[in-house]
Amino acid sequence: MKYKLTFKEIATGVKHTLTVKNSACNGVTCTILPHQSGFLAEVKDGMVLTWQVTAIIEDVKVKSAVRTVTVNEVIAPVLNYPANGAAINYHSTLSWTNANAVNDYFRVVMIDTQTGKKALNQLFDSPACSAECSITPHHLTNKLVSGHTYKWYVLAVGLSGEKAKSEVRTVVIQ
Repeated sequence: MKYKLTFKEIATGVKHTLTVKNSACNGVTCTILPHQSGFLAEVKDGMVLTWQVTAIIEDVKVKSAVRTVTVNEVIAPVLNYPANGAAINYHSTLSWTNANAVNDYFRVVMIDTQTGKKALNQLFDSPACSAECSITPHHLTNKLVSGHTYKWYVLAVGLSGEKAKSEVRTVVIQ
């Protein structure tokens, strides 16, 4: 199986196509790294695009609905909770404000300050949180250790791969 992602610039009518092999997919979602495409590297703020995905299985093609997106500047998320240095329990949430509701994705990162290893490195689709976003890390990783301190931050990722990073905070897992 492979997937074809087609973008069309509204202003010019020019179409651009990316082919994604099944290896970029996990059965539910496919990850396309926009900065790896020549076309997406040319995407500019304010550009209006339509896009559509076509799944190709042997001779059968299934197309998604056509979506329209306006490209905006990526703005760093603002961390809300918990406060820097706070002690939280294993079931606490981390929250941030989506400073720009047009960001395409967020990557939430938690790094164990004792080992330097990432305990969480999760990508989220930003439309799932239009203003305030939150996650409960224990639902996404089993690598959080009681008594350890973790640095955490959120990256906003735009359509052409540009990123904006929040401040970095620390939390102690109780």
